[in-house]
Amino acid sequence: MKRRCLSEIFRSVAGVWRAAFLHRLYPSLIAPCVSWASTAHSRPGIGRCGGLNDGDLRHHLWLAPASRSTTLPVHHAGTAFTVSDPVLRRDGNLRLAGLPVPGYPDDPETLCTAARVLAETGGGEPYGPPLLWFSSPPDERPVSTWDTLVGTAITGMARPGAIAPGGQRLAVEDYRDLRAFVVAHTGPIRDLARSWSKAADAAKKQGYRVRPYWRLALLHRRLADGNLHPVAEVSVFIDR
Repeated sequence: MKRRCLSEIFRSVAGVWRAAFLHRLYPSLIAPCVSWASTAHSRPGIGRCGGLNDGDLRHHLWLAPASRSTTLPVHHAGTAFTVSDPVLRRDGNLRLAGLPVPGYPDDPETLCTAARVLAETGGGEPYGPPLLWFSSPPDERPVSTWDTLVGTAITGMARPGAIAPGGQRLAVEDYRDLRAFVVAHTGPIRDLARSWSKAADAAKKQGYRVRPYWRLALLHRRLADGNLHPVAEVSVFIDR
């Protein structure tokens, strides 16, 4: 019994050190992951980011398979579409493992699950919320013309090129010294360009240069009453 207690203590201490290390490297993604993971472990069938099955994921994440005109949740009929004020945030370094798709995918949660499994099988360790990574500014272009990676942040080395059930090949990309203006987005997918523009305008007014790629993170935040509130965050990355 004593040996078992000591083992549990050492395991807890190791977990704290590991979380602190990841937070130092990836500060902006760890905070959402804590909220995401805390609810994940409370549901049967959901454990580590790489251990999700499609059935449980569909109930846990707020974005169900839908058309490209889908409304990102918390937007109700008759409610005006609004964009929050941009916040400057430092992301640090990021290793992204994702599957390439054209436009906004009909079923991003399935693609994210596939990317997590491939990344973990290839030696990486997924963490954080599902991510959609767009390679160029929306610029009011049709959603169908966007180049997108759907996947997850990872640590470790995952092998690129692994093939998903849908035929896509896993891409692994590294980004350094990321800083971004971040806005919460609610409303139709086609209005993501408005959120991007608001963040980009705020960056330019403060003398920053906007990088071409940008990110959409699919999050849950826990309210004071214990309920989960779905949130989509648009990050526009910047340089001086």
